[in-house]
Amino acid sequence: MDDKDIISLSKELNEPKWLLQERLKSYKVFTVLSAGKPQSESPATSAKISAKCVGIRKDSLHDFLEDKNRKDIAKNIFMNRYFQPEHSIQAAFANAFFNECNFFGSEDGGKAGKEERKGKIELRSNGGISLNFFMPPESYSLEISSTCSGSHLFEHYISESSSCTFNSSILGSPSGDSNSSSEVCALLFGKKASYRETSLISLSSSQQAYAGRYCIHISPETISNISVRGVVRDSAKATVDGLVKIEKGAVESDSNISAHVLLLDAGARARADPKMEILNNDVSAKHSASVGEIDSEHIFYLMSRGMGEKEAKETIVEGFLGKL
Repeated sequence: MDDKDIISLSKELNEPKWLLQERLKSYKVFTVLSAGKPQSESPATSAKISAKCVGIRKDSLHDFLEDKNRKDIAKNIFMNRYFQPEHSIQAAFANAFFNECNFFGSEDGGKAGKEERKGKIELRSNGGISLNFFMPPESYSLEISSTCSGSHLFEHYISESSSCTFNSSILGSPSGDSNSSSEVCALLFGKKASYRETSLISLSSSQQAYAGRYCIHISPETISNISVRGVVRDSAKATVDGLVKIEKGAVESDSNISAHVLLLDAGARARADPKMEILNNDVSAKHSASVGEIDSEHIFYLMSRGMGEKEAKETIVEGFLGKL
């Protein structure tokens, strides 16, 4: 893959010159970050996210660009996105080769009555590369479920007194010949904004998946709770990175981030590394992480109560996932 692939993709999608330049910039960063590292991702995949929306509206970047009244809005959001290519090798790859970009906002522009200010989104994708922006208006409740493989970036811009719940399942590539990556950032820029996420990683065979979880508390009295659980079998590998940043002005904020991965076979591998950056003292903040195998004493205990070894392991896994 090279810049000719970028130019061809951008031309096929009839993109403006500035967007092609953004893709090429991202590709340049990707080549630097990936130097000397084997890459199994294929930018040729054209699978798209299917979205079932209730009380929320989905527009593509290209829909916005074709509307003279909204094209400048789309450009501004895109150019100021959190996941710039320099953020990570996964972000650089997705920004260079994305085959779709979506904006999710309230269906009525946020004018509904208080009792109707809520929406739901169901996302599904079996591959593909996408960028997704969620922008619930003030005092809005948004619930999102996502089951995706492929490479996807999700950005949540949460305004005053709004809440967002993001339930995510990260699956390895069905064919096992490429990596899956999912990076999510919630920006709590409105007072009393809240974000809650539960994510499950399930891998087997030789699948690999990367999960990056980030939350930026910008305004006072904001709340976040991010929980990632992973179950890794065979010779699969899971990587979980995370960062919660509480800005100086985000006083009286409350945040918790955790990442725990269970290894079920000797060849399974995982890394979990959530961090916190706190710039004021008037907050409540917690984080935790673990990677480990099933405790043999737990298996022995359940087997002594009449379970077979396989049943005992599955019971422990169910209990582990039940903590989400």
